[in-house]
Amino acid sequence: MQHFDTMRPAFAPYGFTCEVWEPKAMSRPDRHDEIEISFLDQGTLTYLIGGNRVTVEPRTVTLFWAAVPHQIIQFSDVTQYHVITIPFGWFLQWGLPENLQTQLITGKVVCAETDNSFSLRDQMLLQQWQKDSSRDAHDMT
Repeated sequence: MQHFDTMRPAFAPYGFTCEVWEPKAMSRPDRHDEIEISFLDQGTLTYLIGGNRVTVEPRTVTLFWAAVPHQIIQFSDVTQYHVITIPFGWFLQWGLPENLQTQLITGKVVCAETDNSFSLRDQMLLQQWQKDSSRDAHDMT
């Protein structure tokens, strides 16, 4: 399980990742040039993002441009959460709706609640993506 490294240099890239993180209050903000997507199964996670307090609710997909300073300041009833990072250049190449791109580029946090149909199958997909994204290039051949 991953957690924030306080020695991590500002703007050090994460690259494309799909990981399970352990929540910890962060002593300082992080910044990196990826789109960050997080998902909680349960509990809440509160960030300070660009000076605004944002609480991530359970079963909500949350996206933000991580070049905006972000810091976990509080969490409740969360033992782990899913984080996907997508290099910003990749994100722009996907041709997603301009409205979504504009919201993220201007520092807004985009949240989309999932319905109650989020299932064990969806959990398994997140776990499979994590496994697939952590393989070495040698394993991909």
